[in-house]
Amino acid sequence: MIAVAALMAPFAFAVCDAEPALTQLDEGVLVEATGEVGPGPVPCRSMVLGRANQVDLQRLKATIRHWDDSRTVLREDRLNLIDGAWVLSMPELDERDRYVVRAWGVAGPQWPLHTFEPRIIETRMTWEPQQRPKFGPGGNVALTVQRRLIVDDDGVAHVWFPPGTTEQHCTGSKTGTHLPLGCALMATSPDAQFDVGWVEPASSTSFEIQLDSHERLHLVGVAVASAGLEADASPDDGVRFTGPGVVSIRITELAGIPVADRALADVEHGSRAQSMPEPSVGLAYKGAEISLDQVGDVLQLVRDQVVRGTLPSMHPLKPRSLMAVRASGWATPYESALLLTRYLEQLGFQAFAVPVRPSSAGVAVAGAPVGYTGAVVLAEKQGQTAWLDPSCAACAVGEVDPTLWGGAAFHRVVRSLPESPPEVFEQTIEEGDVVIRLSGPAAVRMRQAIMEMPRDASRARRIAELFGGGGATLVSIDGVRPLGSPMEIRVRPQSRR
Repeated sequence: MIAVAALMAPFAFAVCDAEPALTQLDEGVLVEATGEVGPGPVPCRSMVLGRANQVDLQRLKATIRHWDDSRTVLREDRLNLIDGAWVLSMPELDERDRYVVRAWGVAGPQWPLHTFEPRIIETRMTWEPQQRPKFGPGGNVALTVQRRLIVDDDGVAHVWFPPGTTEQHCTGSKTGTHLPLGCALMATSPDAQFDVGWVEPASSTSFEIQLDSHERLHLVGVAVASAGLEADASPDDGVRFTGPGVVSIRITELAGIPVADRALADVEHGSRAQSMPEPSVGLAYKGAEISLDQVGDVLQLVRDQVVRGTLPSMHPLKPRSLMAVRASGWATPYESALLLTRYLEQLGFQAFAVPVRPSSAGVAVAGAPVGYTGAVVLAEKQGQTAWLDPSCAACAVGEVDPTLWGGAAFHRVVRSLPESPPEVFEQTIEEGDVVIRLSGPAAVRMRQAIMEMPRDASRARRIAELFGGGGATLVSIDGVRPLGSPMEIRVRPQSRR
């Protein structure tokens, strides 16, 4: 048995907790935050610097001093307006890092703080090519979005425009604007209606939208393939969908011109291009003969080099240079899978980095690279194969994040992952103790739950209370290590005397 105290050792993550200070200056507003990353249940990856209603941030300098005294400096490209909050993304942070953040801006619009969520009636999306359609960066397709909203009587709703948009506007009985960030919709009558809109570059031919009950989506100027919700019958102008539900869409024709389905080829090309120059697995493996039974060491090497992270503006299937990935110390799931794939290829394996869409996300239309938020590696050598998940710190060789089993794959060779392997989750009473036995995906989920708990004395109590309720104590836990082992947890409920 592993003693309860030993639970504190295997899983170390970092969390930061800072309260940004806002100072009014003669020339604007200064926001400052300082701190040091300490041990905690989840990585420190982002920080909210303020609300757009309070401050309009325009410049930023964030300095991270790492444990080895090296420094990383971040600028405005790491600042994003997300649901009305200024969010600074810092996936480079790790335990013992120190940071100093300074951001400058002007006062925000200071609209009424008590707000309501507006109800969307209809979203109309119109694509307007200037010449032969070209999507993506440097493309010539403009997307005009017009949205009709309802706000309850005497309510106020804040609407924030997507970054990088132009021609923002909002109209209705009473509105306030703070362009290009957003506007306030102030209802003066029951079910007051407002119209908001903007223009943005059409960067992708594929997208997904969640529609609420009776919410309509109206697509103009395009022909599409779709999955999920069915198009309304006999549309007289464009294509319409009505909620509730999720619709996955791929544009097949724009202004009468076919739009080629190149997504898979583009992902493959980008992945290979970003692998050059190819990062080396290291001198420790020079001339080594690594079998599939030893591949766990290479898997752990990747996990030691990069932790899971992302930026809000990143597409999950558009990796950075793998050399830059390794130097940054963090990676998206697909970047981790690509890094592991390149290492395995250098060691004589055939390996594929496979983007995966969790089965819970539903079905995406064919050819649409949306929702593929996971990624695994299929490794083969001498007729033996194994699944590897470098982003899942709780997964052994042959295990992947339980949400990915049975998910769709965006790959030429692999169309989907196998269904979930057998698992055991048994709970019995033995000598007054609750005994829990887990294996397979159930054990992976338990290890993931442990990793998300604080790395202090409260961890044992939290594990016990998962199964024994308030006041329960953890008697013992076996199988936390090595990964892939069956687990047995013994919990003693609080006496009811």
